[in-house]
Amino acid sequence: MAPEETNLDLLEAFSADEIGECSSCGQRACVKLRDAPSTFCLSCGAVRVGGMRLDVGRNVPVEI
Repeated sequence: MAPEETNLDLLEAFSADEIGECSSCGQRACVKLRDAPSTFCLSCGAVRVGGMRLDVGRNVPVEI
C-alpha cells in the first residue's frame, strides 16, 4: 500500500524563500505569492490576502 499524499508534498515545488511560517497553524508550510500580498498554507488551508484571512467558514469578508 502506497503512503497517502498530503498537501505538504507540494512544498517541494516552491523555493525556500517562497515558504514561511503560517500565522494560523505555526507550520512552515505557508506559500507566499510573489506578485500579490497573498499567502496560502498547505498544512491548514489558511488563505490570506492583504493580511486578511478569507477562508474561514467559506465566507469572503467584504469591506465597504
